[in-house]
Amino acid sequence: MSDQQNVKVLPILPLKNALLFPNLLMPLSVGRSTSLAAVKAALATEDKEIVLVAQRDPDLESPTQDDLYSVGTRAVIRRMSKPNESMVEVLVMGAERVTVLKVEEVDGYLQARVLPSPLPEDGGAEVEALHGALIELSNKAIELTQVQTPPEIRSLLASNDDPLRLVFLLASVLGLDVKKEQALL
Repeated sequence: MSDQQNVKVLPILPLKNALLFPNLLMPLSVGRSTSLAAVKAALATEDKEIVLVAQRDPDLESPTQDDLYSVGTRAVIRRMSKPNESMVEVLVMGAERVTVLKVEEVDGYLQARVLPSPLPEDGGAEVEALHGALIELSNKAIELTQVQTPPEIRSLLASNDDPLRLVFLLASVLGLDVKKEQALL
C-alpha cells in the first residue's frame, strides 16, 4: 500500500504541556474555542479519531503548523463530559504514532493530514536485557521522584512485557518534559 493511501485527514488538538503516547489513556480538559471545535468534529465521526500534537510554545493561544511538532499521536476519544459551556473533558486513547504532513484551519479548528509512523520492532537478547535494566532503573527513579507512588505502578511496570510500551508508560508516569519526550517519539 502506498503512503498516499495511508494518509488520513483528522482534526488536530494542540497540547500545551502534555504528550500522549500510543496505547495509553489520558484525560484532557479542553477549553480553547479551536480545540473545542476540533473535539466536536472528531465526535461527529464514527471513529471519533483526533490527532494530538505538542506545541513548541505552550503560551501560544493560536498555533499554526510551524508552532507544532511534526510527530504526534492519533487517538480515539473514549469518553466526553461537559462540565460547563466553555469546557469539555475527554478521555483519549493513543492509537498510533503519526507524522503530520500538513495543517490547515477548517471550520474554526485545525485539521491535519497525517501518515502513520510505525514504531520500531526490535527483539533479541539485547532488548530483553535492556528491558530488565529499564524496569530496575524505573523503580529507582520512582523512589527518587515520587515518594507517594501507588504500589500498583510498580507491579504494572514489572508485568509489562513490551519494552516500547514500558518506555511510554514511564514517560507518562514520571512526567517527562515535553521537549525531552519528543526525542522518544
